[in-house]
Amino acid sequence: MKRGSLFLLLAFVLSLVGCSSKEPLNLPVKTNFSFYEQKEAYTALYTRLSPEPLTELIPSENYGTLYPFIGARKTYVSEEGYTMHQSEFYGFTDATGRIIVDPVYSDVALLTGGENGACLPFWVLTKDKPYSGDLFAYSSHRAIASADGSFVSGFDYSYIYGYPDCIVTQSLDRANPVYELYDHSMRLLFSTADLPFSHRIQNAQYHSNGLFLLRLQEEEGFAYYFMDREGDLAFGPYMEAYGFSSGWAAVRLSNEKWTYIDPTGRLMERQFEECDMYYNSGYTVVQTPDRTEILDQEGQTLISLPNYQHLPSLKITEHGIFLSSLQAPDRYYSFDGTLLYETTDKTWFPEYMVYLSEEDPSAPYLYHVELQKKLTLPPLTEDTILSPSSPWIHTGFNMGLSYYDRKDLSATHYLVSPDLELLSVSKEHRPELISEQPGERSLPFVALPGEEGTELFGPEGKLLGLSPMADFHIGRIYEGDYLSLSNEFCTKLYTQNGELVFCYPFAAAMED
Repeated sequence: MKRGSLFLLLAFVLSLVGCSSKEPLNLPVKTNFSFYEQKEAYTALYTRLSPEPLTELIPSENYGTLYPFIGARKTYVSEEGYTMHQSEFYGFTDATGRIIVDPVYSDVALLTGGENGACLPFWVLTKDKPYSGDLFAYSSHRAIASADGSFVSGFDYSYIYGYPDCIVTQSLDRANPVYELYDHSMRLLFSTADLPFSHRIQNAQYHSNGLFLLRLQEEEGFAYYFMDREGDLAFGPYMEAYGFSSGWAAVRLSNEKWTYIDPTGRLMERQFEECDMYYNSGYTVVQTPDRTEILDQEGQTLISLPNYQHLPSLKITEHGIFLSSLQAPDRYYSFDGTLLYETTDKTWFPEYMVYLSEEDPSAPYLYHVELQKKLTLPPLTEDTILSPSSPWIHTGFNMGLSYYDRKDLSATHYLVSPDLELLSVSKEHRPELISEQPGERSLPFVALPGEEGTELFGPEGKLLGLSPMADFHIGRIYEGDYLSLSNEFCTKLYTQNGELVFCYPFAAAMED
């Protein structure tokens, strides 16, 4: 790819999935990218909402669904010449390839928090502000916009949170934050600014059971309370408290013991020396003076073990309960509490690779053993480790696995189908999961970068195609319409059957 001194633009050659190609509108290309270093030369092919620079999203009922794209990158370099970090800048296009906003946002993300992990029909827009000298000032200012651009707020928020029943915003005042609760039409329902104790609020977290967890300033120190949506303190105070998960919230009482409360404020009958901060899919782990226990959803003891030195880590997988500790064997249990597998081998990750055998539900099926046979890997030693590639792709889709040799610092990365067939292998790049932006919800699309390009795999290991982008950094799926790959030169969009539909070049690096 030849590099030049001019920076032009190449955009939609086809419209998105299901749309026919259209002639570009007769508008001159006039985009102000003077604040980026011009690095790559491309032929421009796109239309614009306006020939003038588009630096703000103007509310309109006529856009249709908006699609973000990375249009520029900026590299920040220290005075000593070291690269500190690299930022992307995002713009918006509509489904016809018309640019609605030039790349001016430091981040664009769908608002998570809908039912069953779905995203809400809103974009969270972020603009990073220059350092003002105030260590306590927020550097990121956020706004919220509807998915079709018909509503846009000001950049008045430090954080925006989505929930199935509402949206909560946090103001830019770090010393005395104001929290506002809106319905999904952005109608204001409640503001903490109206409370008589608003000046004492240090932090507030909303939960979908209709309760806020507050940390309030007291005469000496602070205390935790739960408040309802009418602004009444429902129960508390507690020395420490965490949010609700699986119907329980962990709280530390005045006697410094831990327990859990339900949404009515009812205390679990037992108290503990330590407990997990959150219930995990209906299970939690606690420490009593002489035992370590796993409790079920009802707070009853499912598994009781001799006391661990430190509270172990509890993970719930599709197939069972995994208990992990550096000071004790890793243990894997079925959901009825039966011990399935125990190991002191820390060179692999059994919470991801131990599954129940379909032939014998009481017997564990060790993926790492089967994979070693299938991939003809050398035996694992203290110098080698077999781990899920980041991020892990759950069973039923494809698996990304990495074999590391710590002795010679080498790594080999594998992409394996659910039936353990080797799909691809790379010495240079790990398999990357294409996720629904911005959440981490796994989708059955995987990209494996290599020397010749990036292979795109779909469900059940189906090879969709090869992109010439060998060094891609970001993969995302927006609204289920297309997947996006980006490297240091451009952003490319593909339909879910692997067809290239869009390419947007940008300035790759600008030192500051």
